[in-house]
Amino acid sequence: MRSYIVYVLGIVALVILTSATGFYAAEIGTNQNLDSYGDALWWAIVTVTTVGYGDFFPVTVAGRLVGALLMFAGIGALGVFTASIAAYLIKFDRLDALRVRGMHGHVVICGLGSTGALLSQAFQRDGYKVLAIEKAEDNSRIGAVREAGAVVLIGDAARTEVLRRARVDRAAHIVIVTGADATNVEIAAAARALVLDSTASVSCSAQIEDPELWYALRGWDVGTQDRVRLEFFNVAELGARALLARHSPFAGGADAARTPPRVLIVGSGALGQHLIGHMVRQWQDLEGEARPPLPIALVDADVDRVTEDLYHRHPELRTLAAISAHAMGLRSTTFQRGAFLFDDAGHCAVTHAYVCLDDEGLAISTALLLMNHLRRYGVHVMVRTNRVAGLAALLRAVGPQGSRGVSHLHVFSLLEQACQPQFVLHGTNEVLARALHQDYLAQASSSQNPSAVPWDELALDLKESNRRQADHIATKLEVVHCHIVPLTALEGDAFTFAPAEVEQLAEMEHERWVAERRAQGWKRGPRDPALKTNPSLVSWADLDESAREINRSSVRRLPFFLNRAGFTAHRYKV
Repeated sequence: MRSYIVYVLGIVALVILTSATGFYAAEIGTNQNLDSYGDALWWAIVTVTTVGYGDFFPVTVAGRLVGALLMFAGIGALGVFTASIAAYLIKFDRLDALRVRGMHGHVVICGLGSTGALLSQAFQRDGYKVLAIEKAEDNSRIGAVREAGAVVLIGDAARTEVLRRARVDRAAHIVIVTGADATNVEIAAAARALVLDSTASVSCSAQIEDPELWYALRGWDVGTQDRVRLEFFNVAELGARALLARHSPFAGGADAARTPPRVLIVGSGALGQHLIGHMVRQWQDLEGEARPPLPIALVDADVDRVTEDLYHRHPELRTLAAISAHAMGLRSTTFQRGAFLFDDAGHCAVTHAYVCLDDEGLAISTALLLMNHLRRYGVHVMVRTNRVAGLAALLRAVGPQGSRGVSHLHVFSLLEQACQPQFVLHGTNEVLARALHQDYLAQASSSQNPSAVPWDELALDLKESNRRQADHIATKLEVVHCHIVPLTALEGDAFTFAPAEVEQLAEMEHERWVAERRAQGWKRGPRDPALKTNPSLVSWADLDESAREINRSSVRRLPFFLNRAGFTAHRYKV
């Protein structure tokens, strides 16, 4: 492209020089305004650029002929040159590169596949400035992403110079979704190295499609020990959280869930398994008395093996959930009859049904079958689809809501609902932060503490404070020679801290909290969030004993928080 521009520029220069020479030969001695070849060259440049100052003009027939030829040839040559420059700027990303120079606090999205394009739209809807990096310059999504307002850089995000051009060290978030797990991990490592060389604090979220690799890498999610909060996410796991955010069986809160709902999950794939884990956690997080195990019916052809894997990875489910496995093919007569939907007395045994199948056609037909069996009982049926367009096709197939009762049928587009900032940016860290706050609520007095409110009502700065406390978990464990590993059923006795370790880590947590608050301008004084005063902003030695005990209790329960997120702590030899 550069050589082509030079070639076109050469033609333009040749046209100007030839015209100037012709004009000079025809007009010199006749045109009283023309004194030198420089004047002729000036006339040619003014004419070809259509400026036309009028200080030089041809007075001979030959000069006018040269001028006419120059006008037509010049317009064509300049048009080609201008188009070449525009193509060069677009093709080689120069216009976007200029926009990048002033960006900070933006979101860098590496990869513009279907997931990256959806995330770009979602982040922009939430008010973020978005910069996308795409390796394939012929990617059909680039144009739409640019038209939506995002900056797009063409290049390989695995290369440090490309990440540097994207100003990742000045970004607020980095989201890596190239479609290849190994590439995503490589980019995350390169981005982390760049940020650590700066003074910035950045969150970095990388997609891992392989469920085994995602599970193995989850230990890196917990406890960032530097300025890069690194998390790995899986779309199926995000989809489970998004599905429950929209269609939770506990929508009425604690008052509406004094008795556990009876949940049916059809499909034991990744989405169904993650749905079980998050649903059980939601059930146990409800305020009030201790919760009985959540009854869940799981239906699929290979459900026995899946249940065994679930109990291996999440041994807590043996006590927190009552999973009944129904091994049957979804096209079998046994499933079609739906006897598993009713108890021995003929009463409906389901209050909420979730169809979590990868095959969209089978998912919709299964949901319609369940609707036929459960319509009279008012059971809500949620069905996962691959795209929003499937909803319109479904409604056309089943008819109006009033005539066929599809008001209880809810279609959930997995990818579009999962690709939301609130899910991508807050994974395991968010689970731990919520658990920490839940424990705080159990100990704090709401009449004296405005922070003692449910998570969804908590101020943004207090949510971030809980996230930073979750980040600090790995630092605490390192001090007592421990590290975080995924929890499995092979774990032995429950992990506990020695009394001396509890005291040491409680003091560490208090010092971390005091430093965080003082950095935000808080001072010691009566508890008043408006004035940024708190009576606990003192050294550990001067801290009230009741406040010390809150910190000790939080440390003692760290193993519990880790278990809730699927982790445990291991001691290592020193």
